Amino acid sequence: MKPFGLAWLRDKKSGKGKAALRIGDGSMTLVALSETGAPVFRHEVVESGQEEEVLAGIWKDLGLRNFDTTVMLRFSEYQLLLMDAPDVPESEMAQAVRWKIKDMVDYPPAEATVDVIRLPLSGQRTRQVYAVCARNTIVAYYMKSCLKAGVNLKAVDIPEMAINELIPAQDGNVVVLAFDEAAGYLVFISRGLVFHVRHLDIILSKLESVSKERLVLEVQRSMDHVERQFHEWPVSRLVLLEPPDISLKEDLGRALGLPLDSLKCPSFLSQEVSCDLLAEAWLLYGMLLKERS
Repeated sequence: MKPFGLAWLRDKKSGKGKAALRIGDGSMTLVALSETGAPVFRHEVVESGQEEEVLAGIWKDLGLRNFDTTVMLRFSEYQLLLMDAPDVPESEMAQAVRWKIKDMVDYPPAEATVDVIRLPLSGQRTRQVYAVCARNTIVAYYMKSCLKAGVNLKAVDIPEMAINELIPAQDGNVVVLAFDEAAGYLVFISRGLVFHVRHLDIILSKLESVSKERLVLEVQRSMDHVERQFHEWPVSRLVLLEPPDISLKEDLGRALGLPLDSLKCPSFLSQEVSCDLLAEAWLLYGMLLKERS
């Protein structure tokens, strides 16, 4: 599967390390990894209008000027739309998808930045794709902010693709369940390829108040759908991204009858941070693992 990322940002020269960044809601979170040094995690509270100044200060303090940087969009800043793949050459796919979204977004397609996640054929009659859409104004904001702050912006990406990178390609058919303060994510992955994505209206801070029965039902419905859509797609295991608690892991595993693992956070993220920051850092760390063409 061709990696998602805005194609017109990919021609920039590579730097000496990688960084992943998320900006918004009065804060800024960063995970960076140099070619030789230890990973770095940083979170800053930012007053409105001070984003570029704070970003420039972080980049100068940490010496990140030549790092290839990915901005991860917030959940409210993009849409992920499933559709049949247009019958066009590969080179024309993104443009053809752009016009198919005209009745699926609430703004003109000409005002959208669009990329495509190609789904593998597996028992489907028709090839399908996910269109990833963001307003041009949102992408332009990040480009402008990074340029002014001296950030080597390499790509703009989405949380679902970061989750995909956290699972080794040799792990077979895996369902990943993750939460942040915007949504819950169910991502179906097979050997490094995304098969299916579903968003849950369950956010991390409300997770404890959600009944285990509801969560099991949400996961089971999605698994049933994927097994109908993609024949011969048995799920080998379910993976939870921390910080869901151990009781959730035990209840889900027992109810679904599946091996269930929880990924242990890297040691550089094991400092005392809040659950919402840890969840965000997990996703940013996934961005660092992504290989781009």
